[in-house]
Amino acid sequence: MIYLAVALWPYVLGAVAIGLATGYALGRNGGSRP
Repeated sequence: MIYLAVALWPYVLGAVAIGLATGYALGRNGGSRP
């Protein structure tokens, strides 16, 4: 179980980083405004 968590950690970290970057970019570009 621990090994599985360690093996998937980079993918989880990458997904979170992409999510934060996307949200930040949308916020900067005024995604909430038309």
